Amino acid sequence: VRAEVRGEIFGPSLFGATLALPLRHKLGLMVAEVWKKVVGYEGAYEVSSLGRVRSIARLISRIGLGSQMIKPRIMRQSIDKVGRPRVGLCVNGILRTRRVHQLVAEAFIGPRPDGLVICHDDGNPAHNTPENLRYDTQRSNMADRAAHQRNSLRKRHGMAKLSESEVYEIRKDNRPLSVIAAEY
Repeated sequence: VRAEVRGEIFGPSLFGATLALPLRHKLGLMVAEVWKKVVGYEGAYEVSSLGRVRSIARLISRIGLGSQMIKPRIMRQSIDKVGRPRVGLCVNGILRTRRVHQLVAEAFIGPRPDGLVICHDDGNPAHNTPENLRYDTQRSNMADRAAHQRNSLRKRHGMAKLSESEVYEIRKDNRPLSVIAAEY
């Protein structure tokens, strides 16, 4: 069974995943997109190997309004304050915002072990493919952020008022703090 929704072809389920072929990748390559059920939202949402989330056609009951058919669609993603895509998922009238990298990791890698976090291999929080995600320690994640220059330390921090060299000068300065503060 194939259904076309907004120009996309949703194919049959294969090993618990649905294929939508073809899809053009950012680099111009044709890539097979694999869809898997969102953990905790089975029967309502699916997440793809390219980091997209879609709703599944389903019938829901609405208090006082009867039942309503929900059409399948690709969910619009928003970006949180640190640059990670997120999406709102609603089941039984309860809306919950989830980060897309968490949905992809749970569906394609498996449940997150205790004490580990989800890391992006390339340092780009918007690149949410299973190949780019891994579970690792927070220490390793922070080392990755530093290696990819994505840490918000020192002058890269949006609220920083002093440069690194000014901070070093202030620390070496032996004058009273009131005099130093008036200078800066």
